[in-house]
Amino acid sequence: MQNSFLDPILGSSTKSSIIECLTEKPLTLKELCSKVEKTTTKPLTYQAIHKATTEMIEAGILQKNEKELMINKEWVEKVKTAFDKLFIDSNKPPEENQVKIHYLNNYSAFARFIIDIAYSQIGKDNTPGICIMKHSWPGLGLEEEYIQKMNKFLKASDYYDLTESSTPLDYAFAKTLEKMGKKIIVGSKIEYPYDIVCKGDNILQIIFEKSFAKDFDEIYKKYKQLDEHAMNDILQKIVSRPTTIQIIQSTNKKFADEIRQIVLQEYKKINKK
Repeated sequence: MQNSFLDPILGSSTKSSIIECLTEKPLTLKELCSKVEKTTTKPLTYQAIHKATTEMIEAGILQKNEKELMINKEWVEKVKTAFDKLFIDSNKPPEENQVKIHYLNNYSAFARFIIDIAYSQIGKDNTPGICIMKHSWPGLGLEEEYIQKMNKFLKASDYYDLTESSTPLDYAFAKTLEKMGKKIIVGSKIEYPYDIVCKGDNILQIIFEKSFAKDFDEIYKKYKQLDEHAMNDILQKIVSRPTTIQIIQSTNKKFADEIRQIVLQEYKKINKK
């Protein structure tokens, strides 16, 4: 089983093989190993398959029911939602149909990636930038180079942040970004199954690992202010923590325009109150 269409989504041919072997029915680890061995030309050890399934359970891709492994329906729905949103008419020019999937191994790499993307858009279009997030992203641990890049792209274009949660830490980090020039709404009623960034026709859909998202949520709910203890927890359990952050990058004018319209309408509605 080679060159599966799942390879770029899962970042591993081993994980793609596991998914394809579990599509018919749940299997025990022993049964799964036997089936994977029969369907792949690349030899895979029990340890390699066990490690891959453990990571997939941790990421919410698989779930375990007693002794059997099965595909998590919630993960399937998230993938389906993402690609439903990215569905593009095949008659459109090829340059409008590009989809890339990136994997970042920690939050710091993710933050630098997002900033570099926004910085690269300076001067390319005049449309507002859009960010929809469950929690305000912390700016801790960024090098001065990236802080300067943020200042430059925020001066070059309007950026609107909508944050679903409204904890004290959400307000604290949102306030910092607001001082840099972002237009902020904390406690937005707009919900997406993933965080999203949009600039021009370019869309970034961000998918955090399940355990990482859970810890992110718990830390933000735990603290009543952004004090030294909160910052240490964020630096250790979010910023520096090894994880896999998946980013689906696409060009889709229709979807981008829809996102922008929803966010700008929400911002105007909130500011009228």
